[in-house]
Amino acid sequence: MSAMRATNDAIPEGYARATTLAELEPGRMIGVELFGDRVCVGRIGDEVFALEDRCTHSLFPLSRGDLHADGTVECAWHGARFDCRTGAACRGPASLDVPTFDVLLHDGDVYVRPRR
Repeated sequence: MSAMRATNDAIPEGYARATTLAELEPGRMIGVELFGDRVCVGRIGDEVFALEDRCTHSLFPLSRGDLHADGTVECAWHGARFDCRTGAACRGPASLDVPTFDVLLHDGDVYVRPRR
């Protein structure tokens, strides 16, 4: 899912600032602490995504893995892969999807909120 862009100065309720676009270079992922949990925020070209920073197979931080050009995030521990847009498990040993977050871009900042 592509990030939404805020059309005015108000950030909708429930969003928290995760990082800036300048800090999030294309092809890179970072882990941030939000909502009492770790969130993996990444960027492929102009597309920004956010998902839980925890592999469903081994709980290893996905932000320490690799972001592939096909839009999959690979866990560095056992090689499980997830679709960065949907959180769907694409390759084992993980079989459960990773929860994802809504993303909003505003004035050079990246905001995320849990999906409802």
